[in-house]
Amino acid sequence: MTRRMRLGAAAALLLAGTALAPPRAAAASCGELGGLALPGITVNTALDVDSYTIPGTTPVVVPGPFCRVTATAKPVPESSINFEVWLPPSGSWNGKFRGEGSGGSAGSISYAAMADALSRHYATMANDNGHTGSSWTFSARSRSRRGFRLPRAARDDGGGEGGGRGLLRR
Repeated sequence: MTRRMRLGAAAALLLAGTALAPPRAAAASCGELGGLALPGITVNTALDVDSYTIPGTTPVVVPGPFCRVTATAKPVPESSINFEVWLPPSGSWNGKFRGEGSGGSAGSISYAAMADALSRHYATMANDNGHTGSSWTFSARSRSRRGFRLPRAARDDGGGEGGGRGLLRR
């Protein structure tokens, strides 16, 4: 697992852990997760949904209800890792978290895998690996004095100000 994937998983775990803490420490509602402040992460939406239609050529409806959180992680300024966390109702949650992969470095959120996890009452998360589609143009190599280097958004070092190491330490 790359450092970027660990960062995404750590961010999701922080988000899911906050939402799934014991009732005395949990947010009163899914919508309150929208105001959650985490370093390097912007929560875009946090909504209770009755169902969700997975985008694609053959739309698939995921039955609800569940809490759908969409967010973006920016461990470095050049990156933009979109991820979603789906939380089943607290009364049906099996007490487990299931993180979903995207088939190598596919640039898409694994909605079908998330739907399967949710149907089994897991809290679940997936990310787009910081790009959209199957093209790796975001990681095009550039020439430097020391040879080829990946742009900071694609390197697996997570270092520097605002990098992944800082978030993982918290």
